[in-house]
Amino acid sequence: MPESKYKEIYLQLKQNILDQQYRETNYLPSENQLTEAFGCSRNTVRRAIMHLTEEGYVQPHHGKGVRILYQPSQKQDMIRYGSRGVSQTTVENGYSILNRVLGISRVTVDEELSAVSTFPVGTEVVCVRRLRYIDRIPKMIDTSYLSRGLVPNVTKEVAEGSLFRYIEGTLGIPIAMIKRSVTVDVATPEDETYLDLDYLKCVAVITSRTFTNEGDLIEYSTSRNRPDLFVFNSVAVSNRIEER
Repeated sequence: MPESKYKEIYLQLKQNILDQQYRETNYLPSENQLTEAFGCSRNTVRRAIMHLTEEGYVQPHHGKGVRILYQPSQKQDMIRYGSRGVSQTTVENGYSILNRVLGISRVTVDEELSAVSTFPVGTEVVCVRRLRYIDRIPKMIDTSYLSRGLVPNVTKEVAEGSLFRYIEGTLGIPIAMIKRSVTVDVATPEDETYLDLDYLKCVAVITSRTFTNEGDLIEYSTSRNRPDLFVFNSVAVSNRIEER
């Protein structure tokens, strides 16, 4: 069965779950029903379900079926940051995204930037700053530092879209790993201006380092998020889960 078939089933089931066609605590259609509906083998269906399990949307119950675990966020923010980045993940979860470019410049890494990014001092990077709107709400201010050795230039048109799609699709550089940390920081005057914080005095900060399949650091970024719209989702799947 082609890999695209497994992805098709995974994406369709995921969308059905997000649309709440299957209510929480309810179950997916049976394995027999899914194989008949998609015209595929049991192994293909099981592979799609395993991917949903790893992302925390469902939980297989031996002898009972596959239970829905997804619960819509009261903040309507179900973005799950993966290796696809914010733009693609946002759209896949049913939201619209708009990137307003605040600036693009070339920067030489100094000791301060090197200490947080791990780019060597003296490295030439492209700095891209964007205000990102989710469903027309100013959600985050992103600052990305991209290695000029791998990404020589970023145009305004590219920055208004997905940087990850540009890196992988246009430049042909596979993204192999992203290391992220989440902290809370005091809001700056810029945060208050762009993010409409009003009475809120802090932001959630996601710091990321992105690596190629050869282990080269291609991007260091910080994303300063409105705390009232920020949700951190984490899923831990036990390797003892019994296969159906």
